[in-house]
Amino acid sequence: MNRKDELKSVIDKARSELREIEDVESAKKNKAFVGKFFKYRNSYSCPEPNEYWWLYLAVTGMSEDGNLETWNFQKDHLGQIEIEQNILKPDVSDNYIEIRPAEFWKAYDGLLAELNSRTPNKACSGFAAGRVKNKGSAKAANR
Repeated sequence: MNRKDELKSVIDKARSELREIEDVESAKKNKAFVGKFFKYRNSYSCPEPNEYWWLYLAVTGMSEDGNLETWNFQKDHLGQIEIEQNILKPDVSDNYIEIRPAEFWKAYDGLLAELNSRTPNKACSGFAAGRVKNKGSAKAANR
């Protein structure tokens, strides 16, 4: 084995050992976040002052390697709604603000209420009518 290969072997071993140490440290730190709720001021790149919104995050558990298991939701400044579950995060950065569970669930209930109050617009009315019309038919059942 030449010197280069020897050094690569030493470096690979050191990186592996360091990764194990960091995983243990991360798991220890992340354990404190499980069961907590956060919000984060989100935006797209180069936002104007009125182009920010809240992303809400719940930490539901921790993976074997110390990553946080989370689910989150948000409604951006354009009205696009996103709900994601089973998201792994290495940590919760200082940009996340811890909030009470009541604030998290109030925001979530508000988002659901908004979704439930939406009605199809004119462009969707034919689609919605077609689904109702075909309800119960053999053709609709086979889709």
